[in-house]
Amino acid sequence: MKRILFTAVLIMYTSFFTAQSKQETIDWLNTKLEFSPISISDSLESTFYTKINSKGVFSNTSISESKLTGYKSVSIFSGHLSSLSPSSIMIKKNNNNQYYISASCSSGKCITQKSSYEDGTNANYELNTVTLCLVNNYELAERCKKAFTHLINIFGGKKEAF
Repeated sequence: MKRILFTAVLIMYTSFFTAQSKQETIDWLNTKLEFSPISISDSLESTFYTKINSKGVFSNTSISESKLTGYKSVSIFSGHLSSLSPSSIMIKKNNNNQYYISASCSSGKCITQKSSYEDGTNANYELNTVTLCLVNNYELAERCKKAFTHLINIFGGKKEAF
């Protein structure tokens, strides 16, 4: 009995001290996402800048330029990690062998998009899915996915109802 109790305490002790804290995970993600690669498609070139603060608010700034018209825009996507579903985190590969990490709201539209266009117009949208970041290799994409899932769980994100 003592051996079982000792083993249980040892497992709990090592689990407690090996998991990254909330702030360590935020700092790691912010460091990894500081220099996002440029996403290039046939018609658009975009750069993403993602930041997460200690309260779980994320902000993703996308600066885009149309390769066809030269038209420029800036969009800021923001929301709270607690509004996202941890099971919705997905990795998608684009044509340039880059990886987008995206997530969806637990319910409804929880992401705000504010866009400014070169002609001076502005637009606001409410969305239910967001691209959290863009990275250049699959291993980093997997690590970012784990880190985002960990943070969403810490901040109380809930799975979709159905």
